[in-house]
Amino acid sequence: MAWPVARRAGGGEGFLRHAGIRTTAAFEPFANRVPARDADTVVRLRDAGAVLVGKTNMHKLGMGTTSLDSYFGPVVNPWNARFVAGGSSGGSAVAVAAGMCFATVDTDAIGSGRLPASICGVTCLKPTFGVLPTAGIRTLDIEAVPATVPFDAASFDVSGIRAHRAGIGPLVFGDIDAIVLPTVTSVTPTVEDARAAGDQDVAADNTFFCNYFGLPAITVPVGLDQRGLPLGMQIVGPHGADHAVLGMARAYQDTVRTRYRPMFSA
Repeated sequence: MAWPVARRAGGGEGFLRHAGIRTTAAFEPFANRVPARDADTVVRLRDAGAVLVGKTNMHKLGMGTTSLDSYFGPVVNPWNARFVAGGSSGGSAVAVAAGMCFATVDTDAIGSGRLPASICGVTCLKPTFGVLPTAGIRTLDIEAVPATVPFDAASFDVSGIRAHRAGIGPLVFGDIDAIVLPTVTSVTPTVEDARAAGDQDVAADNTFFCNYFGLPAITVPVGLDQRGLPLGMQIVGPHGADHAVLGMARAYQDTVRTRYRPMFSA
């Protein structure tokens, strides 16, 4: 199903096929790769009236959370170029934060859409696994209760993933509607520190479990740290609760009504 997007201008990450447009994944051997057909998600967006304004930079092959390693050069934070933008979809987060486009479509393997969105001060939704092809709550009148999240169960060993996904609902969401937690677990690193620490310097500790269990999750900007860099809050719901997660995020943003935009110097 496609929703009207009022011909909003959007961008696409280097992983998504766009017919007749170089689609490189920021990887030099793919520098001249031009797909013959669009990805299914791109087709849906075009049918809904979206206008593609460009392809965004990213961490090479999506294999890092800093977006510093790319055939097209590093992506840096739009709030302060001394800091990383996060990744792997760093270019997309920067493009939205800088007002280059209304929205982007990206992959989010371990949080690689939500991590840069949090660091750059924009919103990013990872829907329930299966909602998007791969080949309403409007109130803040809520009760906060402690919840245990099985972070340790999430791994790259997917032998038990189906059983884990089937059991996560009753285990975590039996008495609660959503989990709220910081999107990123540490401060945004500088470019220098991230280069020294390696490609995974922005930790996915609070995002990867959503991918493993196939849960819908959204990150929204909630303020700035002492260095003037954005902070993000993540809302996670049970399978299929995408509209509820979006509703909670919208209710928060409607209540706070604060916009965070980077200030560019001339």
